[in-house]
Amino acid sequence: MMSTDRPSGRRRALVTGVSGRLGGVAARAFRDAGWHVTGTVLRHPCLATGVAVARVDLTTEEGLEEAWNTAQPTLVVNAAALADAAVCEQYEEAARRVNTELPRRLAERAA
Repeated sequence: MMSTDRPSGRRRALVTGVSGRLGGVAARAFRDAGWHVTGTVLRHPCLATGVAVARVDLTTEEGLEEAWNTAQPTLVVNAAALADAAVCEQYEEAARRVNTELPRRLAERAA
């Protein structure tokens, strides 16, 4: 379960994939700039301290809804990805959901 207490009016970032290098760096940068950061992970631990962590499956509507409603983002950084080509070939459907569908769904919510 994620914490939902946030100072009102504060800039809020949702950073997906904070268990990866890019997501961890982005989360720390926004945190250091004074943003309230909610980072998402699926299985691996978060690489950024001082951020709220949501352990959710963003490829499901329920997971995305939970992360979005908790973060209430004013900015979204999508660093969630399946990047290993061999893994993407072996798990084509999962790769499509993470690398194609998730960015589209995040953009639709952010619009």
